[in-house]
Amino acid sequence: MSARGRAGAWGERLAAWVRGLGGRLRAAGDRGEVVPRVAGGLSALLVAGTVTYVATACGADPTASTASTAGTGQAVNASVSGGTITFDAHEEGGMDTTSVPRNIPADILEIQEKAAEKYDFPWAIIAAISQKETHSGQYVDSGDPNWDTGVLPGTRNPYGAAGIMQFGVLDPVTGQEGGRLGNAGNAWGGMPKEHVSERANDWEPGEMPPNPGGFGIDGNNDDWVDVWDPWDNIMSGAFRLAWVAKNVEENPGGSYARKCRNKERPITDPLECTIFIHNNADWYVFQILDLAEILDREYEVGPALNLTPASYTPAGDSADCEPGQGGVFGASYGIPAGVTDEHRAFLEFIHAQVGKPYVWGATGPSSFDCSGLVMTGLSKIGVTSPRVSQDQWRNIDGYSGNGVTAHRVQTGTLDVSKLQAGDIVFFGGSAPTHVGVYIGNGEMIDAGNPRVGVRRGPLDTGYWRGEYTGAVRLSFGGGGDDGGAIQA
Repeated sequence: MSARGRAGAWGERLAAWVRGLGGRLRAAGDRGEVVPRVAGGLSALLVAGTVTYVATACGADPTASTASTAGTGQAVNASVSGGTITFDAHEEGGMDTTSVPRNIPADILEIQEKAAEKYDFPWAIIAAISQKETHSGQYVDSGDPNWDTGVLPGTRNPYGAAGIMQFGVLDPVTGQEGGRLGNAGNAWGGMPKEHVSERANDWEPGEMPPNPGGFGIDGNNDDWVDVWDPWDNIMSGAFRLAWVAKNVEENPGGSYARKCRNKERPITDPLECTIFIHNNADWYVFQILDLAEILDREYEVGPALNLTPASYTPAGDSADCEPGQGGVFGASYGIPAGVTDEHRAFLEFIHAQVGKPYVWGATGPSSFDCSGLVMTGLSKIGVTSPRVSQDQWRNIDGYSGNGVTAHRVQTGTLDVSKLQAGDIVFFGGSAPTHVGVYIGNGEMIDAGNPRVGVRRGPLDTGYWRGEYTGAVRLSFGGGGDDGGAIQA
């Protein structure tokens, strides 16, 4: 059980977290409003990736589009028109297509984004499940007196599930599990609404305990764990998804992984298995993957998603640009002179990945996420580092091997003149959600998102300055603060 001073340290940490994320919806122009990106016109639809939007001059809706998604590895038809997203039902109930509303309420989108950031889990999957299950809380009345949707306080659906992401909960009156049509279990743990002091387990958002004992948590620090509270439900839903994904990936012999593997259509991908555990149906997995692809391009929210890695051309077509080509390689990438051998090898690896696709959770060799790029690059020079960006920033002692020491050289305010080639730079507040590598000359390389992949670009921009957390510098062999690296 987590012992937290709810009015003290946790309140300060939550406030810092909110402050750190506050700029994300306002930065970079197209995040100025929490509305579908396509609402501004057809130009926003013309994006590269697995979903290809095709503009048309026909029809009454000027923002109508069609999409080809690939949740199953094969193209399926989907359309985004007016207020509706229609996509392949993948044989759910014998249907050809299914649909959900196009819009996600602004307050729900905010919670989804914060939950995705806190658990470093793709927002698009959280949003797709929310939208499929209850239209992100908009599916209040089914029109059938025998079918509660479970969204309204005190109600459950006929399977015993409640809230926006449809957690299985105990009956609030009888305490019984399940409903008249089936048993959704009690993944929530405890009663559907109870004071924090009554909970057997009380986990902070972002914690990943070995055995949660139920995934219901207080997502908004109001001292209640309430399945019908959107903050609690969505934050708890992200907790469960991230925890299952971690369990599947790290414990291939565990019950979750076996449940996915030992079926007629075995599932070996951790993300697909995570969705299957949420609702044990292949059609559900395919629908969520398809819908996630669409929502990922309708909205600009991170962490980003890439379900089907795009093909890529590595930076440079000549063998001279491959690692091991000596001075030609270093010169072609503009690595500053005077860096240590360790920093040079690290930077050469990072440079060589430019152009490769971003895939959440990937650590190479063909694709990366942001922290995976840094971790793998360091491993190439014999340095072990934490896996995720928050730990790479917070856990300085987590860097080990090859005589390395790590220390923070900058916090809060970006000053490029104080950075050195090879510094690891972090963004997103006190619990940073993004990381890159400073390469000198005012530039950074990072694994950005599915639309840009691993990229090289200027660091000192208004967006990065507003998001900046700080920098970590590695020193080798007792080299002190400079560690042999030059100031660029």
